Amino acid sequence: MQTEVDSVAERGPKIVRSPLSARVSVIVPALNEQENLPHVLPRLPSWVYEVILVDDHCTDDTVGVARELLPTVRIVENTSAPGKGNAMAAGFAAATGDI
Repeated sequence: MQTEVDSVAERGPKIVRSPLSARVSVIVPALNEQENLPHVLPRLPSWVYEVILVDDHCTDDTVGVARELLPTVRIVENTSAPGKGNAMAAGFAAATGDI
């Protein structure tokens, strides 16, 4: 049995995968990355199940840029101490994919 998977941002062709395929979550820890997101988010493969951007106490428009580039992005705030490790932990806790 085959199932269709929509692209992350509803862009590009649909990909067919086996129902046993893993759903991949991508965690993007971000601290003031508004200028870098245009180089990352549009390049994510269409087979990615979900993208979670972790706002690690940003003071710029990282969240707004992420939502503009990828409307389906999930935004999670790092409510613990700042830092990549804590941001990744917050993203992992929010992820719903298999990997």
